[in-house]
Amino acid sequence: MTKYYIHKPIYSLLLVVTFLTSCNGQTKTQSKTNNQGETKTIPIGQPKLINSHGTQQNDNVHCGLQDKAGNLWFGTTGSGVYRYDGKLFFNYTTKEGLINNTVWSILEDKDGNIWFGTDNGICRYDGKAITSIPISVTNLSYSNPNNSANKNSIWSIMQDKSGVIWFGTDEGLYCYNGKAFTRFLDNPSVINKSGLTLKNLQCMFEDTKGNIWFGSGFPAFEGIFRYDGKNVENYKPNNEGWIRNITDDKNGTLLIVTRHNGVLTYNGKNFTSYSKPQQLRNDL
Repeated sequence: MTKYYIHKPIYSLLLVVTFLTSCNGQTKTQSKTNNQGETKTIPIGQPKLINSHGTQQNDNVHCGLQDKAGNLWFGTTGSGVYRYDGKLFFNYTTKEGLINNTVWSILEDKDGNIWFGTDNGICRYDGKAITSIPISVTNLSYSNPNNSANKNSIWSIMQDKSGVIWFGTDEGLYCYNGKAFTRFLDNPSVINKSGLTLKNLQCMFEDTKGNIWFGSGFPAFEGIFRYDGKNVENYKPNNEGWIRNITDDKNGTLLIVTRHNGVLTYNGKNFTSYSKPQQLRNDL
């Protein structure tokens, strides 16, 4: 499948210049042998962020996370993941166990594990090692000869209040209960009257009422969805199909970041557009 890398706003480009090209050289690593005799490569911290993989025109820092211990994590589109502990940067790539060096999404679960959604599947870091986690589903209702969705992009990850982890992928939406994966739309109790595919989800968010919101991306352009535990309801305010992020404010009003219509709000009844600041470029 052809991947499309979209230019980021100016501030993202500044992140690229600052973080990925601040100095030249190779990231140092050291080897560690476990009880089975396998040699593992673990990164050694650097006082400055070193880009050891080369930067292409559209490479960027695509996602970030501050974990419970205060570490900052940065997922890049080509240089793996960087962790900053306040003093040193540590670079995790395929040498350290990542399945792919392009990372679209990061999540820390309730147990402190760090999940990475890459361009080629899911990885999990338990504080010691990175492990690839294949999405293997045996009861798929659509044609997939491999019965697996591990070989596609993982655009978004979310853990709901019950502990279930959701993965938005090229091939649809998957749920993981800690033991097994299920494909969301294969659940017969889910009512999907609009016939949505739920592919290429850019973001997911659970609101204070327990509704789960999804934002569609390129090339699906399916807009916004709300799942209330039974129905999947679809919205396309201002005919916007590409949603980048969803969160809420202290009053419970949803804040929806779009590709073409700036920021929208939703108060439970109506969608409203924020007025565009005078100095904000049209294409932002």
